[in-house]
Amino acid sequence: MNPKRRKHKQINRRKARRITPLRIVGWASLLAFVGLAAFLTLDLVRSRGGVQQSVASPVTTPAAATAEPYMGGARLFLPATEVDLGQIPLMREVSYSFDLENVGDAPLVISDTSVYMLEGC
Repeated sequence: MNPKRRKHKQINRRKARRITPLRIVGWASLLAFVGLAAFLTLDLVRSRGGVQQSVASPVTTPAAATAEPYMGGARLFLPATEVDLGQIPLMREVSYSFDLENVGDAPLVISDTSVYMLEGC
């Protein structure tokens, strides 16, 4: 075999093994696509009811949930002390409504409301 030809083949093999920026971008894109597909699949399974948890009663009420009249101003009565909706998948909207009652003898004015989302075990 001609020495020039042998040298030419060795150079071509080295070029074939070389990691080029285009290959890096290609592999990174492929890995990102596979990761995104896996994440979306798991999220879809969870949100469509693949993993379901039942909550018996989302509302905790005390034993005596009756409002006693109050004299001397306004007083807000809320029969539920706690609302637990269980585990909620990410980006899923939930709502809960409850009735408030003014058991005082003066008008009740609600000027500022704050809702706190607590995360726990």
